[in-house]
Amino acid sequence: MKSTLRTSSALLAALAVLSAAACGESAEAPAQGQAADQTAEAITSAETEPVETEATPEFDTADYGGAKFTVLYPGWGHFNDYFFTDEETGDQMNDAIYQRMVKTEEYLGVDLENVTPGYIETIAPTVQKAVMAGADDYQMVLTHCISGVADMMQSHLLYDFRQLPFVDLEGEYFNHQIDDLLSIGGRSYYEASEYMISDPNCYLFNTKMRESYGVPDLYDLVRTGKWTMDRNIEYASLVSVDVDGNGKFDENDQYGMTAEADWMLNSFYNAFGKYTVRKEGDTYVLDLGDDKTVDIFDKCFKLFRGGDYAFTWKYAADKTVKIDTGRCLFTIVPINSVKTLRESPVDFGILPYPKYDESQEGYYSVNWSGLMCVPATVADPEMVGKVIQTLSVFSRGTVQSAYYDVLLTGKLARDEASVEMLHIIFDGVVYDPGMNYFGFNSSFQSLFYGIPNLINQNKNDFASLYAKNEKGATKAIEKFISKVLDEG
Repeated sequence: MKSTLRTSSALLAALAVLSAAACGESAEAPAQGQAADQTAEAITSAETEPVETEATPEFDTADYGGAKFTVLYPGWGHFNDYFFTDEETGDQMNDAIYQRMVKTEEYLGVDLENVTPGYIETIAPTVQKAVMAGADDYQMVLTHCISGVADMMQSHLLYDFRQLPFVDLEGEYFNHQIDDLLSIGGRSYYEASEYMISDPNCYLFNTKMRESYGVPDLYDLVRTGKWTMDRNIEYASLVSVDVDGNGKFDENDQYGMTAEADWMLNSFYNAFGKYTVRKEGDTYVLDLGDDKTVDIFDKCFKLFRGGDYAFTWKYAADKTVKIDTGRCLFTIVPINSVKTLRESPVDFGILPYPKYDESQEGYYSVNWSGLMCVPATVADPEMVGKVIQTLSVFSRGTVQSAYYDVLLTGKLARDEASVEMLHIIFDGVVYDPGMNYFGFNSSFQSLFYGIPNLINQNKNDFASLYAKNEKGATKAIEKFISKVLDEG
């Protein structure tokens, strides 16, 4: 994966993991993973790399007389923790967010504000109300990765980023992959720049259990490209203990593999180099009807339903077996949730999702973070463009640096190898238009959530699932394209 962004520190410069760069220059995301040996080589040479001076926008300072620039966002995910603050507190991440705000306000003479109407489902109606009234209430909108994304686009509520002055979509501060994958008809309504923070999932493993069961060095498997789903199944199947001796396997026992059987399992599609929807020119095509998809389902079913070595639970269930219990070898979590394990007595390591097989070039992680967009009724596109570009530029030396250098490598990872794994994970972040545009569409959702749904139902019958939903999903995609391209 060729990085398109420089970084704010020597180590990150060598590893190229900043979120806006994580997907490289091309739309062929899963074919762009950095080889593990390149990552290791970068780590070795990082100490000799010079630290770059802080970047500034390519345009001069301006004075908009304290004009308000209001960001609308949902009370969800990273937006609650890593985007906004009113004051410095001494916490490096918080203070980096504050510094970004102050630097931008001083550079352009604007007043940055943020407002949330509620959870993810409130954003699209709020934007629609403002646009229908012709109001310039919000100058930038942050969205959930799925909710409302397609609705706002096909309802023509958004401003084309390619028409915003001073926003350099081809430059180093914006994600080139997402610009290509989510653009239609030469227009880009959603973007991700350095202002955004990637939000992939990862594997955790119990380090002592790995040793006691004779499992090879998992970090070396990742580095040599041999951490695959077949290896995952092989090692998970070694651990199966009826701890309480009641003759049945439940939440009180020990397992090789555990997971919440919900949205995090959807990540296996992209981890295995598969788009759920493929872009072809200015249209999208359902891409789940091939033999590889069937094999993906077979592998996932074998991992989670192949024996008493696996335990899963439904979303928000009470009966779980998480890493801090000390009773699972592997589990799957959002990377951001690892912060809740800082005081865990269980020693654990961090891994990317496994590859489909050893021939797969890299390790891939779909990005569950939100997107940036701009309401169609902004009154001063020049000011909006300058603020968005400035926020993106100043994020590099403040928020991005703090997030990767301090929060991830300083607070979440427990050893140097896990730091290396975090860089590999973020370097392999990809986007999938199937998720962003159709993930909550009633006709497509059954396929998108097919892996966790079939596992919860204890059914390994993807062929029937696909046959039942292919027609509806295809029509939903075609209808979306038609509405987006309709100028009326």
